[in-house]
Amino acid sequence: MTKVSMMRESLKKVVVPELRKSGFKGSFPHFRRPQDDHIELLFIYLLKSGDGVRVETSICSLDGYTTHWGEKIPPNKVKVDYMDPDKRYNIGEDKPEFVGGIIFFFEDFQNEAEFDILSKEILSYLKLDEKNWIKNKIEKKLKKI
Repeated sequence: MTKVSMMRESLKKVVVPELRKSGFKGSFPHFRRPQDDHIELLFIYLLKSGDGVRVETSICSLDGYTTHWGEKIPPNKVKVDYMDPDKRYNIGEDKPEFVGGIIFFFEDFQNEAEFDILSKEILSYLKLDEKNWIKNKIEKKLKKI
C-alpha cells in the first residue's frame, strides 16, 4: 500500500467518524454540515506530491452556491473548491508560523501507527464541538483583507 493510501485509510478511520458524529455529511474528501444560517464545508486535501495533507474549509448559504458564471450548485453538492479563495480558511493559516495553512507531512512514515498519530493531530485542529467555528475563522480572515 502506498503512503498516500495509508494516509487516506487513516483519515477515514480516525477523522471521518468524528466528522460524522458532529453532523458532517458527504464522502471523503468533501464534507458539509448545515448550521442555522449557512453550511460549513470541509475538504481534506492529499497533496499531489504524495507527501502531505491539508484541510481547507469554507461556508456557503443554505441554498447552496451560484458560481460567477451562473451555475447553481445545490447544497448537497457544494464543495470548498467552488468557493472564492478569499472565503476559504486553511487550517492553521491564522498562525504566523503557518503562512497559508498547515501542511501535515507524512513522507517519512513507515507504519499505520504513525499515520494514525498524524490523523489525531489533524483532528485536534478541527473545532467540531464549536458551532460556527469555520464561519468565525472566515469572518476574521475577511476583516484583515
